[in-house]
Amino acid sequence: MAKNIMRGKNSKEYTGCLECGGDIALATGKMIALSGYGEHDRKYIITKSIQKINAGIHTTRIWFEMAMEGY
Repeated sequence: MAKNIMRGKNSKEYTGCLECGGDIALATGKMIALSGYGEHDRKYIITKSIQKINAGIHTTRIWFEMAMEGY
């Protein structure tokens, strides 16, 4: 039980949000990997994804948190 509590708290250590060109593959529950951001280079899990089409332009906004490994 303690491991599950620690896992939940540690997953919030690194979180973020970004918007990019539309990509339906960026869906809630999928994994992404960031690179080129120094200490933030790691795998993240998408916690929320919103697809928008406005004036014919498709964009995707995602919220993500650090993916836990090794517990």
